[in-house]
Amino acid sequence: MAEPDHDRCWSWQWLLATPKYVSGGLSLGEVMQAAAAFIVVLGALNGLTENYVRVAHWSASARRVDELLHGLQGPLN
Repeated sequence: MAEPDHDRCWSWQWLLATPKYVSGGLSLGEVMQAAAAFIVVLGALNGLTENYVRVAHWSASARRVDELLHGLQGPLN
């Protein structure tokens, strides 16, 4: 699984968290925890998008095998 671009992730996280940090609503530690959580979630979403084609191929293959099995059984009496 490819790693997300951490520089871009950190800049987004700072952009989103700066107003609360400046107003005192978040401590620096909370901003860092939020940034780390953001990177973990982004990595998981990247994994889904990278494997989408493989899952689609697997699903199509499973559907074809199912149709073949139903076709081989013939009409039910």
